[in-house]
Amino acid sequence: MVAGSPTLLILVAVAVLATVFSLVMSNIAATVLLVPLVLVMAGAFGLDPRGLALLVGICTSNSFLLPTHPVNALLMGPGNNRTRDYVVAGSVMTVVFIVIAVGIVPLLYF
Repeated sequence: MVAGSPTLLILVAVAVLATVFSLVMSNIAATVLLVPLVLVMAGAFGLDPRGLALLVGICTSNSFLLPTHPVNALLMGPGNNRTRDYVVAGSVMTVVFIVIAVGIVPLLYF
């Protein structure tokens, strides 16, 4: 879907995909699944594969939207937090995280 798109759009698509995958499966599984995919994408688009792999590694650690990460789940009970609290606060943090990650990776690799 992103073939022929600007590099920035490809990076945003990879970052969002990695973030969504890490919400429904473990961070490690999402990384193992997506890194080979982005390596092939990088070759097809003429991008540095290290940059896309780094972006996947960073964005699979983006666990602010849901209490799926063990640390978030541990803080849920004592803090009287609900899943809605994570979604409200985490949505802003997730967008900021993706913007910063997508902004830094091109400085290093592209």
